[in-house]
Amino acid sequence: AVLLCSVATSQRVREKRFGELSPGTSNNEVVLFYDSAAYDGTEIVATMEEVAARLEGTMKVNFWKCDFQNHESAMSAAGLTTFPQIFISVEGFSRYREELTADAIYNYIQFAVTPVYTNDVYAFSSEQIMLSISQQIPVFVRFFEPWCMHSKAVKKHFQLTATKHKPAVQLVDVDCQQSAGKAFCLKLGLKEYPTFKLFYKGQTIDYDYSEDYWKGFDSFLGKYSSGHTEL
Repeated sequence: AVLLCSVATSQRVREKRFGELSPGTSNNEVVLFYDSAAYDGTEIVATMEEVAARLEGTMKVNFWKCDFQNHESAMSAAGLTTFPQIFISVEGFSRYREELTADAIYNYIQFAVTPVYTNDVYAFSSEQIMLSISQQIPVFVRFFEPWCMHSKAVKKHFQLTATKHKPAVQLVDVDCQQSAGKAFCLKLGLKEYPTFKLFYKGQTIDYDYSEDYWKGFDSFLGKYSSGHTEL
């Protein structure tokens, strides 16, 4: 028998062979594996339908759902026996591991599928040039080393923040392993990565980041986006 999964959007329901469903092979897909017999089975489907409705008209995202009750053999063979599981496909795929609320899932998907404009983050060239710019507008700096997983995890958050807050705030990347950045990092005595600092009119403020990268950056820089607030 052909195993089918259905994709629920506010416009239509499409069918697809279970064997063809492969998270990570297509961009902007959300795949929900769930068990309708479980206590939260119906609830998680309703939550995903709400998220799909909220995203409609703002970005193209397909929401697939597969019920363990209809595909027990195939899903068990694939190791899918704990539910619900949500996977997001955007240039590869990742498993969603945060709160199973509509707001949390919506924010995560919106962030995941939002394109970045890498040119909005400036590469560090010299301390003199950066400090000169910071006399005119705030300059928010990410000090990083390429090997650091935490530095990699925050990269897209930093890029999206740069796009949102330009031109009121300039965001700069300083690679502490490269010659130009290494001397500056040593001068500041940096030992942990990533490290974030805001430079403005001769003053410096440290930013103590949390796991809530994007929202944290946005809230912090919102105080300086006008270009008139002193540190």
